[in-house]
Amino acid sequence: MIVVRVNSQEFEQELKKLNRVHVFNVPQFAILNNLWVDEIHFLLFKTNRTILALTLGERDGKLRSPFSAPYGGFAYFKANISISSLEESLKLLQDYARMCNCTQISITCPPTFYAHSFLTKLSFCYNKLADKSVCDINYHFDLLDKNFEKKVDGEFRRDLKKGIKNKLTLIRCEKFEEKQLCYNIIDENHTRLGYPVRMGFDPLLKTAKIIVVDFLLLQNTKESYAGAIVYWITKDIVQAILWGDDTNKRGEGSMHSLSVHLRKYYQQRGVGILDLGPSSVDGIPNIGLCKFKESLGCDVSLKNSYTFYLNAY
Repeated sequence: MIVVRVNSQEFEQELKKLNRVHVFNVPQFAILNNLWVDEIHFLLFKTNRTILALTLGERDGKLRSPFSAPYGGFAYFKANISISSLEESLKLLQDYARMCNCTQISITCPPTFYAHSFLTKLSFCYNKLADKSVCDINYHFDLLDKNFEKKVDGEFRRDLKKGIKNKLTLIRCEKFEEKQLCYNIIDENHTRLGYPVRMGFDPLLKTAKIIVVDFLLLQNTKESYAGAIVYWITKDIVQAILWGDDTNKRGEGSMHSLSVHLRKYYQQRGVGILDLGPSSVDGIPNIGLCKFKESLGCDVSLKNSYTFYLNAY
């Protein structure tokens, strides 16, 4: 096996032959976010054909995947790739980084439900070879789960009744002004709660030209109560990148209603998983957020990050 650095066009052509795992592997997404790094490395791992592909961003002698996305990591040709091939690819990656005079590689994987067999084997290899690992807790809805209602708690049921009383419905924003309103509600929510949104409205609109992004508003005939911004990560997995309610309407059951409407909206569109993302940072949980997502009936998964510290040759 060899590792080859290629340009974005060649990487895109090879990626079409692979299982991307998630949309953040497309080179256009990396190029859009190139201000976060000094260089982008598009790497192909080859035998008689490309079997793995990886995008990394370089800054200050460190390689990161992702450098501006929820997840990074490898795209692959076949899920039945051997453990030995995966180990070889990680050792080649470390050799490549040393050749580039880099001192560190950091990779954050999606939860295994994105590609269970491949990511499980890859995590096994990371745990064996990486110098450091951090585990974050991630929440999602299995939209095919017919026992969902058994998972919600009493608080959920009480708040949902308030939302039903307010006759709330979910709309997909088509107009610029609707998308702006959706973003503003979420931005105000996060700012008040002490977790400011890091992505501006304009970058979101640019991202929506590369991947499918849904701006969704929960409202009645008079006013808007909550919003969600959702990325289509694969054809049957979406992720609520940002969501939140109008904090002036707290106690109206908005977030619980929003979760139910989002579930129904994506079920009707053939989606299998609605990913709500992590509720911890660097292994430290946000207890309140964990409790809230569990009250919604979410399933729990793990989001793992790995670091390799490199010595010079």
